[in-house]
Amino acid sequence: MDSSHISGASEANVYNPEAQTVRKRHIRELVRHITDTKPQTTASVAEDTKRVTASQSTVSTAKPAYKPLFKWEKKGDASFHINASEKSTVFNDMPPSQKTPSLLAIFGYTITISDQVDRFKQRMQSAFIESKSHNPLTSKFSALKFSVLSSLLSLLGVSPHEIDALKKEALKTAIQNNINNFCQNEYNIELLTIFKKDKKDTSRMKVLTKLRDQLKQHMARLGQPDFYTTDRLCDIKRDQIQSIQADLLDEMQNLKFIRNFR
Repeated sequence: MDSSHISGASEANVYNPEAQTVRKRHIRELVRHITDTKPQTTASVAEDTKRVTASQSTVSTAKPAYKPLFKWEKKGDASFHINASEKSTVFNDMPPSQKTPSLLAIFGYTITISDQVDRFKQRMQSAFIESKSHNPLTSKFSALKFSVLSSLLSLLGVSPHEIDALKKEALKTAIQNNINNFCQNEYNIELLTIFKKDKKDTSRMKVLTKLRDQLKQHMARLGQPDFYTTDRLCDIKRDQIQSIQADLLDEMQNLKFIRNFR
């Protein structure tokens, strides 16, 4: 994420709570449009969905069954509503590994240690990132691991310049990973805000809010204490609300296609 681009967008886009409220209201109206409670329409969608699923189990050459973008639940009046569930994404904490053609000569015998060196490099990068954790215990233990592994790599012939380059590469990857996690967490918070129904959702909201604070602390320990400014947070919220709206429109188009053509 380009900081100059975001700062420019922040100056041009002043946070307006009323605009956010209007957008969320529009999303709720869109959901009501999707979940039309007419008995024939709802039954037709349910029937077509069951028919597509059944055809998948009997005909091996049929197309894969449609996978909804949201989790749907059926109400007592035979209508459907969206149950807000968090999206989870697996992020790669470490940069891709590169093979190092390292050789070690002992008593006249040449031993290839490239696999060991590459493994130690990855472990050193992982320990370096974990040393920036918001958890003090994890941070201290990982800092000790990083010190031992960097000393071991020096003994195996890795130069201090290369070790510094590995640290910068790991730091860059960790920052991008933090941004991706933060944006995904904000998506989950906004989705839960729109579709929140009971006390269980309130507890989930507390967990997501705590995770947001931990991601801010982690970014500060990565050397970017002022990254998540108020303007930037508002921009991220706006982008995630727009993403939810786009997902709802896609879901509506997919359900219409199932109803009309399958």
